[in-house]
Amino acid sequence: MRLDRICAPVIVLSLACLLASFLGTASAANYPAATDDYVNDIAGVLTPADAQSIKKEFAVLERQSGKEFTLVTFNSLSDYAADSEGLERFATGLFNEWGVGDKKKNDGVLIALAVKDQEVRIVLGEGYPASFDRKAKDIIETSMVPHFKDGDLSRGAYEGATAAVATLSQPPTFWESWGVLLLILAGVITLVLLGISLINSGKKGWGWGSIIAAGAILIFVISILARSKSKTGFGGGRSSGGGAGGKW
Repeated sequence: MRLDRICAPVIVLSLACLLASFLGTASAANYPAATDDYVNDIAGVLTPADAQSIKKEFAVLERQSGKEFTLVTFNSLSDYAADSEGLERFATGLFNEWGVGDKKKNDGVLIALAVKDQEVRIVLGEGYPASFDRKAKDIIETSMVPHFKDGDLSRGAYEGATAAVATLSQPPTFWESWGVLLLILAGVITLVLLGISLINSGKKGWGWGSIIAAGAILIFVISILARSKSKTGFGGGRSSGGGAGGKW
C-alpha cells in the first residue's frame, strides 16, 4: 500500500484537530460587557446582601490566592443571539471574552446563570484538571439547583459561589493535575514506537501514519496549553469548555 494513501487522511485529520483546537469555542454571540470583576447581576435576581457577600468572598479569594472567580446572571441566551448554541458554548465564549483568571495559570472560574432558560453553568479555566468537572457538577446539584427549584435564585447563587470558593480554589492533587497528560504522553510514545516498528518491518505507510498521528496529538495538546489572551479588568485567562452545567 502506497505511503500517500495512508498519510493523506491522517494529515487531513491532524489539520482538522488543530483547527478545532483554535476554533472550538468560537461564537457569533453578542456578549455582555463586565461592569464588575466579581458580580454582574444583569438579570437582577440577587439580593443586595447576597451580591455583596459574593463580591466579598471572591475579592478575599483573589487577594489571598490570585484566583479570579466571577458570577454573571442574565435573563436568556436569546438576549445575546445565542439561543441556538446553548449555555455551555456561550458561557465558555463569555469566559474567554472577559479573560477570567490569570493569563499563565488559567485558573479562573465563571458561574453563569440564565434565569428564563432555567440553566446554570460553571466554567473552569484551562488550568483545572478534568477531575474538577465533577466537583463543579456536585456544586450545581447540591448547592444551587435545590434552591433554584424552590424559587430562591439569590440563595442558590450565593450557596454556589460559596461552595465554589471552598472547593474549586483548593489545589489539585498530582494525579488530578498530571494524570491525563501522562496518559496522553504514554499514548504518543506508544504510537511513535509502533510506527518505528512498522517501518522497520517494511510497513512504511502504516508506520509513518502512526508517527504523524502521534505528532498531531502532541501539537494539539501543546496548542491547548499555550493559548491565552487578555481582556477587560480580568487577568487574561482562557477556558476550553471545562466545567459542568445543570437545569431546574
